[in-house]
Amino acid sequence: GITGTAGDDTIQPFYDITQGVWEFVIWTYMPAASTGDPYVILLNNYYTSDLNWSAQIRFDRTYDIVVAEFDEEEIPMILDQWVELKLIIDLDNDLVDYYYGGVQFVTGKSWVDGVSGGGQVAIEALDLYAQEPPGGSEGIYFDDASLTCIGVDCPVDCPPDYNGDGVVNSQ
Repeated sequence: GITGTAGDDTIQPFYDITQGVWEFVIWTYMPAASTGDPYVILLNNYYTSDLNWSAQIRFDRTYDIVVAEFDEEEIPMILDQWVELKLIIDLDNDLVDYYYGGVQFVTGKSWVDGVSGGGQVAIEALDLYAQEPPGGSEGIYFDDASLTCIGVDCPVDCPPDYNGDGVVNSQ
């Protein structure tokens, strides 16, 4: 679950994802008693000081909607049950589609210019963000996040390189 003081981030970096079609999935659980507006953010540039966001999804508990920020596309939030948030990211064609609870609510958005604009063709990090002050988020759950290549030009499976240094290692 995510319970964080204001401004808390949980980051999962990714390495060498620069082509192909990818499916990002994370399961969400928003209890009716939860508070705050947590975010699911995907970055196309994480390893330099020039951070760049491609997707920023806000779970707005004030209005109980899920919002693709900066496009203002939205869908009603489903409370008190596990719900799948899925993005299909086509790096080869610079496109991303968003789904929540099996319903598409963003179609054909640019991955490179998604949120920050002027990004790069890459998937470099997942950021689970607990919201800015004054409150943070409380009692909200994210689970079973995955990023899977589903296209025809998927990279060949390789041994785990958890820190991106080119050497097989453990977490």
